[in-house]
Amino acid sequence: MSRRRGRAVPLVTAMAALAIAGIVIQAYLAGLAIFGAAFGLAMHRMLGGLVAIPILGLLSATLHPSGGTGWRGPARLLGVLYFVQLGLVAAGTAAGVSWIAALHPANALAMLLVAVEILRRNAALPSARATDTRN
Repeated sequence: MSRRRGRAVPLVTAMAALAIAGIVIQAYLAGLAIFGAAFGLAMHRMLGGLVAIPILGLLSATLHPSGGTGWRGPARLLGVLYFVQLGLVAAGTAAGVSWIAALHPANALAMLLVAVEILRRNAALPSARATDTRN
């Protein structure tokens, strides 16, 4: 198993890319809701649950021993930020404290930056095909 350490993991790349796409689409849908599209907020809420899939996938991938290690810390941070994101909405709406809920977009920006960093770090690792010396 240690032979695979330090190699790019295609599944990590795909999950990071899906997380990035989901976060960007979330920002667009929130903008639609702000500027008057009636369906924007409902779609934003629905997609918020779907964005959890690649984020939780990245979080679970950190438990697997193969693949590079540089992306694992940011993947764990992304998982924490996702749960903070949920907490910001819940705390802000339940308590009626708008300044807490207003941190939701700032946290989304942090999530986007961390997801891009995961993608960058994993893409910087050599691929399994490029480092295969058995040929």
